[in-house]
Amino acid sequence: MKKIFPGLLFAAAILGITSFGTCAPINERNEFIVLLIRSFQTVSREATIIGDESTIFNFVRTLKESPIVEYAMFIDKNGVIQAHNDPKMLGKSVTDEIGKKDLANRDPFGLRLEDFKGLNNQKMYDASLPVVIGASREFHGTVRIGFKGLK
Repeated sequence: MKKIFPGLLFAAAILGITSFGTCAPINERNEFIVLLIRSFQTVSREATIIGDESTIFNFVRTLKESPIVEYAMFIDKNGVIQAHNDPKMLGKSVTDEIGKKDLANRDPFGLRLEDFKGLNNQKMYDASLPVVIGASREFHGTVRIGFKGLK
């Protein structure tokens, strides 16, 4: 069952990413952002439990196929990027201010959504959630997705 659940979420995300265009109304986009980041959180938590990092990498790759996703990453509890759509980022420490705030969040239901200016002064949004495991809510890292092209 543990291997099936991430696979189902992965399939749901693929369907959502491939069928969700960049012309949807903003309220649908907000719901889509929440769906993606919560799915990424769940996949990362389940993959951490069973020790299968390939599931996280596959999910990141799928997220990047969306025209509104600029980046997707899993950061471990030490602030080191363990999965990223840009392989050059693997193993690097998170040093940006938004990333530091994201890592400080330990509430598994506390979605952080922060807007910022990306390249070419493009408005972007960083969505993040912590990955916690068990009743004690042991912190294992943070998932982040950067969205572009939202109006």
